[in-house]
Amino acid sequence: MRRRTRFAALAGFALLIAAAWLNSAPRAAAKEESPYRLVLKDLSGKKHTVSEFQGQVIVLNFWATWCGPCKDELPMLNELAAKYAPKRVAFIAASIDDKRGVKGIPEFLQQHGVTLTVWVGATAETVKRLGLGEIIPATLILDQNGKAVGRIMGEARRDDITSRLEWIANGEQGEPPAAVVKRF
Repeated sequence: MRRRTRFAALAGFALLIAAAWLNSAPRAAAKEESPYRLVLKDLSGKKHTVSEFQGQVIVLNFWATWCGPCKDELPMLNELAAKYAPKRVAFIAASIDDKRGVKGIPEFLQQHGVTLTVWVGATAETVKRLGLGEIIPATLILDQNGKAVGRIMGEARRDDITSRLEWIANGEQGEPPAAVVKRF
């Protein structure tokens, strides 16, 4: 009887050590969500996925009507969208506004002269799952194959966008721009 008790105690102790080791062992980073799988809605309520633009370079920007830096960034992105449209670059502005904020988007776009493709339904969690941190604005740039070639956390500068788009246009030759830019 005593032998079984001692064995059970040792087995229990071994399990505790194994559990502690497993909890302290480095874990593989959670796999980032594929932007192509992202499902959002346009302002009329129709569902869309980023994969609709597969084969094109994509600039996916996350913003909100209440975001101060977004008010400066969106018109700049709008200008770049017009400039790069002939080069098959799609610009998508994905709002993280809640239901109340979504109602103000058409007026916001009109006031700021923004004609970009605008989708709603993104959340702060969406931004985080795509490897963009926890702040907006945030921008993800994908090459024609859907590979992320740039993450801009915070308000993007014109060169943050154009340097990546030009690098892609030149066949991704030479030194790539920084994969992550933090502007906060």
